[in-house]
Amino acid sequence: MPAVLCIALAASIKYVFEEGRVLPIIVDNINRFTNGQEPLLNALCIFLIVLVLEFFISSSTAKALLVMGILGMVDTGFSKPMSVLLYTFGDGYTNVLFPTSPVLLISLAMLDVEYFRWVKKSSLFFLLTFLVVVGFICLGIAVGY
Repeated sequence: MPAVLCIALAASIKYVFEEGRVLPIIVDNINRFTNGQEPLLNALCIFLIVLVLEFFISSSTAKALLVMGILGMVDTGFSKPMSVLLYTFGDGYTNVLFPTSPVLLISLAMLDVEYFRWVKKSSLFFLLTFLVVVGFICLGIAVGY
């Protein structure tokens, strides 16, 4: 029962966006920005949008409802599986980086490691992972995934 309550609360974010008429404005602005752009530029922008949203919405369920709803309506020039891949990359990458991730903070507290020490020691790994992810995004767009 507690899991159902958490999922319902996470789903409320999309409800607020729809009832507040915020979702159509976001979709319209993204469509204006992506219109006529290269699919690779669009893919990288969507990836960065997911990264930014991850900082503010740590719930993967709420973010999936919101982002997939937006990406389903946006004409980006690449396939829907690529949209899902971009979301997955953005969501997974930041779970071990952003201080808004409860799992990260709990894990660091259990190990008695300060957050800033974790970031400092892991920054090279985060940078390499980011570059590998961007490489896979470029590869996905190049092969038409």
